[in-house]
Amino acid sequence: MKRTVRAGLVLTAILGTGCAVVPARFAVRDAAGAKAVKRIAIMPFFLANQLSVDMDAPDKAPGLFSAGRVNYSRMFGATAEKVLGGRFTFVYGAMVEKELMQLGHYTGYVPEAGAGQRTGFTIQDAVQVGKALGVDAILIGAYAFGETQQMRAYFNEAISLRLIDVNTGKVLWGVTSRQSDNGGTVMQKALDKILKEAP
Repeated sequence: MKRTVRAGLVLTAILGTGCAVVPARFAVRDAAGAKAVKRIAIMPFFLANQLSVDMDAPDKAPGLFSAGRVNYSRMFGATAEKVLGGRFTFVYGAMVEKELMQLGHYTGYVPEAGAGQRTGFTIQDAVQVGKALGVDAILIGAYAFGETQQMRAYFNEAISLRLIDVNTGKVLWGVTSRQSDNGGTVMQKALDKILKEAP
């Protein structure tokens, strides 16, 4: 069975931690493999609130892909370049989305189908894109924000990221960050953890 990147487990982990502010958590699975990584491609994040992938449709379809929507994976990529650019080279945004479309993982907006969005990418999809882009690893992620008062009792925003080796398809490291206050963004907290703890 294909392992698909979904937000269900992410939200379960996030919501299961209660309403206290939880510091970002970082875990290493393969330190030697992680040390070899220099080039990282950032896949479009899974948006848990919208059950959709964070991609901009080339045809600017209505709804989830409207031009005014925030693209969290691109925002993370731009911030990662500033924080981690001395250590890693990042490929993200249009380059990754173009490769996804060329490989047939996203075909654009299809009115008859209701939308063109994907509900996630498999690890195999991510590895295929990473190899095509010539990177060492792929960063996959899920992002959520507290839409309702009930959700905000647990978190205002949350992010979960995994770095996948393109040669093996194995997780090298992961980081999760959530917050219940306004003390910095979860993206910045996750990047700080990567900067301090990534092998």
